[in-house]
Amino acid sequence: MNHLPFFIASSARTGSHFYMSLLNGTGHICDVAEHLLFGYHISDDATLLEQFDKIGATCPSKPWGTKIDIRELPLVERYLSLKEIRISDIKWIWLRRRNKINQALSHLKAGDSGIHHIRVDDYNFAEKKNILENLDSEYSLDQINAFVMLFLLADYEWDMFFREHHLNPLTLFYEDFIEPSAWEDLVIRTFNFLDIAIEHPLELRTTHFRRSHGEITTVHEEFFNQPLFYANLSAPYKNWRCLS
Repeated sequence: MNHLPFFIASSARTGSHFYMSLLNGTGHICDVAEHLLFGYHISDDATLLEQFDKIGATCPSKPWGTKIDIRELPLVERYLSLKEIRISDIKWIWLRRRNKINQALSHLKAGDSGIHHIRVDDYNFAEKKNILENLDSEYSLDQINAFVMLFLLADYEWDMFFREHHLNPLTLFYEDFIEPSAWEDLVIRTFNFLDIAIEHPLELRTTHFRRSHGEITTVHEEFFNQPLFYANLSAPYKNWRCLS
């Protein structure tokens, strides 16, 4: 049985890697690829089809999906067109983060530490954990603002895509699912959305270590007291209250 892929629309630091590890751990789906396309410049159709079809061929009996960011969307649209699959026939999951300042800080810290994901079964888990716990970086409001704008723009472009095609994605917020008490509901909602039958009780497991954030609230206060943020926002963004 060949399954249509599903797509997880996201931007950096929305918990996509952790989310996919939960889905994978249930055994109800095939291993979900993160960034299946590995780049945004595939020029020929044959290579594009091969990139998608090679994972589909390994998952003949289970649903499979992949994470994509907004820059990969044109390739996905091209793939669907080549396969004569309607965009509306695809299941779309949209991962977001309400607090764009924390998202920006997390992205900056990941860049400084070089640690984007940490797993408890990593051979150097203790070393990575120590680096994260002792990371002492300071970021200017300009640095934070640049990534807040980037993540707002990604959300805006995803929203426009979904509206244009009259799609109703399963929208999940990082802040709502990161705590263990929310994991079972998260997976059940996802599988119901994907029309995947599940057994109860649901066994959930992940090897991903959730790092502590510990962002200082004064950063948020300073950020909102600066004119640069709202001065740089164009009209469509000024009505979005997704930063608190």
